[in-house]
Amino acid sequence: MESARIMISDFFSNFVISNDENPDCVDPNYNDTISSPNSNSFLDLNGDCMPDIFLQRTRVNKKSSQTTYSHYYEIYMQKQDAQGNQKYCLSANNTNMFLTN
Repeated sequence: MESARIMISDFFSNFVISNDENPDCVDPNYNDTISSPNSNSFLDLNGDCMPDIFLQRTRVNKKSSQTTYSHYYEIYMQKQDAQGNQKYCLSANNTNMFLTN
C-alpha cells in the first residue's frame, strides 16, 4: 500500500489568477494574513456548480506604539486561466469589504 503524500503549496502564486493574466482579477494583498480564528469556506456563490472561496483576512496596522487589526473578506471565483487550468480570481467587486475595525 502506498503511503499518502501531502503537498504544501502557496495558494496565491499557484492557484490565483493575477491581474497581469486577467485584467478582471485583482492581485491580493500578500502581506495580510488569514484571520485566526477564521471563517473560510468553499461554496458555489455564482451558480456555476464550481467551488468558490470565501476568505476572512486580517490587516495589521502599526502606528507609533499602537497596533490595530482590520478584518475583511475576499471572495475568489473559480475561472480558467489562459492555459485552461482551473484557478481562482479575486474580483474587484468583492475585495477589501471591511467587516470590523
